[in-house]
This record gives sequence, C-alpha cells and structure tokens, in this order.
Amino acid sequence: MISSTGNGLVISQSPADTFSMWRAKRGLARNAQTKYDYLADRGHIVAANILRPESFSSVDGVGKIQAKVTTTSGVVVVAENTLEVDLLGPQVNLSSQTRGSIGTTINVSDGPQDFVLTIKNHCSESLEEGDLVISAVNGIISADSGLGAVSGTNIADNALTAIISNSDAPIFLSFTLTPDGTSSSEVGGLDITLRVPDPVYPFDNFIPIQSYTLND
Repeated sequence: MISSTGNGLVISQSPADTFSMWRAKRGLARNAQTKYDYLADRGHIVAANILRPESFSSVDGVGKIQAKVTTTSGVVVVAENTLEVDLLGPQVNLSSQTRGSIGTTINVSDGPQDFVLTIKNHCSESLEEGDLVISAVNGIISADSGLGAVSGTNIADNALTAIISNSDAPIFLSFTLTPDGTSSSEVGGLDITLRVPDPVYPFDNFIPIQSYTLND
C-alpha cells in the first residue's frame, strides 16, 4: 500500500500460462481480443501484502479493505463486500475463575486458583505452530487441559507445555496454581513463551508472550 489509508495501486499478475491450450481448444486466433476473452473467462490473480501502519485510529484494532478494479475499458468495478484486517495481532488474556481477568500480578497466597489462558486475534487465529510454555518460579502448576489450537499438554519441572498444532484456531489453556508452601513474591514468577524450531540452526527459539509477578 502507498498510504496507511489503504489507497494504492496493486499490480495484478496474469494467470498461469495456459492461454495457448485455452485458445487451441476453441480454435481461436492469437490476437489481443482473444487474450481479453481468455482473461474474462479465467480471471486475473491479484496478490497484495498488507502492512500495519505505524499509527492508526481504529478503536478495536480492525482495519477494512475493499477491492476496486479499473478495467481496460475504463469501467471501475468495486467489490460489494469489505474485508476486515486485524491490526493488533494475537491478544493474551489470563483470567482467574475467582478473580476475573489478570493484569500484571497473580496472587494465590490464599489458596489454589484455576486459570484460563486465551490467545487469539480478531480473526480468531492464535500463534504460529510450536510449543507454548508456561513456567512458574512461585507456586505449583497442575490440572492442565487445552482446547482450540492446543492438541496436547504436559507438565514437567513445574512447566506446562502445550502443543500448538493449528494456528487458525484460538488457544484455550486451563491450569491450576497452588502455593508452594513458601510465601514470597517473584517478578516474572509466571512466564509464558512460545518455543519454535530455528529455521537455520539446530536449536529452538523462545518468543516472549507474557510475564506476570506471582505472589504465593
């Protein structure tokens, strides 16, 4: 796009090179009119990369795009429908079943609490495929389960690992936090990261998702 308002010129790419076969089947001559007829029958393939502008005024983080095509005859064809474009990406929401949505601090000093982690964007998509890891310095993680993009969970060394196998679905991850018997407050006591294989080197990359202060 040329500007953040979405006004700009998108070059269309011609279809796959099957014009000769299409023309031969119909016994047509090779000329400009036949090419236009072929394109009218087959259609153009149009591809566009949409980049998030540096600033935007959308309250809910959703932009809109609408296709507009100027034909060779000068007629402008405007698509009937607009498409919504997510500008914010996946949003993380951790909520306690007793205290509601969590800000930056988790408090389980008065006993075990059940939590639900939801990660999705406006299009109900989540993160790229990989392992979502929730690790606790304070408290004990237990009673794990997952839905949506989560295909399996496991707890080892007080870290909950959820396998994200479908980035086109939201992440719903449930777990319980229990005080570990030693009362303390730890900044970064609960960390959420995404572990994905490095595309070049033989090790994993950890992408920070969210971090909380944990009191137990």
